[in-house]
Amino acid sequence: MKSLNVKQRRKAFISFLLLFLLTSSLVVVIVFFNLKVPEKENRYLHNRLNYLSIEKTQTNNFADKMDKVKGLIDSIGIKGTNIEFTDQLISTELAVMRTKFIAGDSTSHVGMYNNIILTYLELKEAKIELLNLEDAKTDIESYVDIIEELKDKLEAKQRDLDIYRHNAK
Repeated sequence: MKSLNVKQRRKAFISFLLLFLLTSSLVVVIVFFNLKVPEKENRYLHNRLNYLSIEKTQTNNFADKMDKVKGLIDSIGIKGTNIEFTDQLISTELAVMRTKFIAGDSTSHVGMYNNIILTYLELKEAKIELLNLEDAKTDIESYVDIIEELKDKLEAKQRDLDIYRHNAK
């Protein structure tokens, strides 16, 4: 015996089969994206974290070098310090900083590092010039004292000359 609704049953079965395949494929795609997208995102975030840790390490190293150079610049003003030797040490440290942090830097702080190095170089030169000017100031003060002495002697000789002229008349 044959069923009367074979066409309807076949149509319903094909509809069920298509919807089942669509739903199953959708579930497979969702599971795939759930597994692969976070993997790519994790890879990206891991790379970003590595980049930021390298940047932080470089920034900390640069800050340590800055402190060392600052200490050397501050030692220029101390009496008894060999200025030429300290100047060479500062120049060497700044050159090391420039080659290490500017040439080898892959971060975006190259401009900032360069400006800081140039500022420290200018500060060193200004401090040395200030010390030279202080030496010149003491020289000028001694010259002023000598000039005052010579003026007093000149006035005394001027008076003696005036007395001789007055007596010669």
